[in-house]
Amino acid sequence: MAKASLLPTRSPSTSFIVAKYLGEAVDKVRREEHKALMAEGRDDLKGGKYTWQYNPQNMSARQWRDFKSL
Repeated sequence: MAKASLLPTRSPSTSFIVAKYLGEAVDKVRREEHKALMAEGRDDLKGGKYTWQYNPQNMSARQWRDFKSL
């Protein structure tokens, strides 16, 4: 008879669900910040939507430079 695991099993899709919610949260904050900056007449975040979603370890030198400028 196989031993029952004491740890709950995780579905492979759990990681994707967490990543989805995290991405949505980051996007929501980015939109709110962009809206506030645009109200002040600043466009600092314009065109930077996907820059926030990159994994820093996978960024090219140009992407990293763009990210740091934000």
